[in-house]
Amino acid sequence: MQEGVAEMRMAFARRFLPLVGWTPGRIEVFLGLEDPVWQLHFWNDYLNTRRMQWALDALLSTRSLQAGYQSSLLHALPAHFGAVLRSRLERGWASHSNRENIYARALLSGDAPPVVTDAKSRPISFICADAAQYLEMCPAGSFDGFALSNILDGCSPPYRERLKAAVRHAGSKGSILVRRSFSEPDSTVKENLAERDRSLLWGVVEVLPTDRAQ
Repeated sequence: MQEGVAEMRMAFARRFLPLVGWTPGRIEVFLGLEDPVWQLHFWNDYLNTRRMQWALDALLSTRSLQAGYQSSLLHALPAHFGAVLRSRLERGWASHSNRENIYARALLSGDAPPVVTDAKSRPISFICADAAQYLEMCPAGSFDGFALSNILDGCSPPYRERLKAAVRHAGSKGSILVRRSFSEPDSTVKENLAERDRSLLWGVVEVLPTDRAQ
């Protein structure tokens, strides 16, 4: 499977982690912790260094991100994204055991989460298509669930409404929509589950019935 821009940038950044004090041994100790209290202590004492803060701010600055992402997506990101992301990481360290969090390991060490297979599951079909157009062409009620991971962050308002309408059309009765966004929550978000999400980086995680995708 081919890596995306985000994965390549993260892999590149990991090569320089020792320069900000994040040695492989130190990262392994941190990932082996299971008490959120000790995780926060370790984070503040050994990982949240001034060099790391400067490097993350530089990596996630608008000028740096413009090299790989469209301006429409960058507009969805909160100001001072580096500082915001650090606060989200701290929120995650304070909420979830690192030892049990495969997403923390994937983020810091690059180890991909294990693939869980189920003999009863059907094969996955990968389709390269415009999301709204594809869902509009599907028969009504074709899907029981949708996961929109920041796909709405970088699209125009008209396309956003079109995609939501397509989701409502293609969703079966009782289907669920999971929406993730790098933006900060606004007044339209009724229940934000980002703190409960172990992948750590999201600003918004919503789970709602498809027919409420407004």
